[in-house]
Amino acid sequence: MAVDASIVGTTGTNTGASVTTGAGAVTAGDTLVFCFCYDPSRTISSATLSGSGSDTLTQIANLTTGNGRLAVYVKENATGGASVTATATLSGAAFPTATLIKCTGAATASYDSASLVTGTDSATPYTITSGTFAQANNVVIACIAQNTGPTGNYASSNFTIIGGTGDVDNFWTHSIAKLVVSATTAVTPSFTRTNSTNSASNMVVFGVKEAAAGGGFIVNPLTGRLAQPLIN
Repeated sequence: MAVDASIVGTTGTNTGASVTTGAGAVTAGDTLVFCFCYDPSRTISSATLSGSGSDTLTQIANLTTGNGRLAVYVKENATGGASVTATATLSGAAFPTATLIKCTGAATASYDSASLVTGTDSATPYTITSGTFAQANNVVIACIAQNTGPTGNYASSNFTIIGGTGDVDNFWTHSIAKLVVSATTAVTPSFTRTNSTNSASNMVVFGVKEAAAGGGFIVNPLTGRLAQPLIN
């Protein structure tokens, strides 16, 4: 199966100290990515999964400058379940927003840590360039938090947005997007947000590796017959 990414349930929003994503189904073996944005005056107390066995999340980024703190967590090879959610708990009322996505067709050890790049951009279109990917076939995940100016939707000229919200009037917002690639070359996601005003916007980009293709049959050189399938 080719690697791809989609939202689990719906993006969550809240005016309090925690936020939970809408529930959705996750297949065993999927890689999960949890992205959330929160008030710069707060800190993270926890980030947890529910409905996916005893799975735990690992933080790969937490950007604490810019206009809205942006955190990203991953879980490789998830247990999965019919009703999976993710919850971020902060140190106080944080008006947070959060999105959980699943990467299907991903390798068991799928997170490409060498491709991770974090940073800020202060002028629209907001861009960041990934590192080189460890293998050719990946789904690239990009996240942004842009929270100056009134409410307005996020858009991307070269990635497909799969989650988030632009409701800046009520929450600290984010967007998360994907791009399926078949080369190791670095990529540069580009975002805009309607009504945004230029300011330091937090961004994260990294790759999730596709699982190796299943092996075919081989010929036994002694018998000339097909041998057992190769297992990768």
